[in-house]
Amino acid sequence: MKHYKTAICAILKNEHQYLDEWIRHHLDIGFDEIYLYEDFGSKSHSIITDKYSNVHLIQLSEIFDEIKHLHSDKQNALYIYFYQNYKNVFDYTAFIDIDEFIMFEDGYSLQALLN
Repeated sequence: MKHYKTAICAILKNEHQYLDEWIRHHLDIGFDEIYLYEDFGSKSHSIITDKYSNVHLIQLSEIFDEIKHLHSDKQNALYIYFYQNYKNVFDYTAFIDIDEFIMFEDGYSLQALLN
């Protein structure tokens, strides 16, 4: 069975209350990497994300000049940017919100689905 390299890309803003649970859940079901982009004015989530070596926290303000021409909506612009920069790194990427949890029936996993 092939192991597909997978990622999640999401924007977050002041979502500390369930972020740790969200990260653990998605790593547990089989995602390899998570890229979180903190929106403008967000309090830092680094106290949560620093616990995970495969979770990357990036300030949206650091890349905004690179993405603002891609789409008028910053979330869509970010997703286009991520795809353009990581399409050769990951086999599959989920673009979801922090309040969304990908769920499988008991005993099923992301890799099983992809295979």
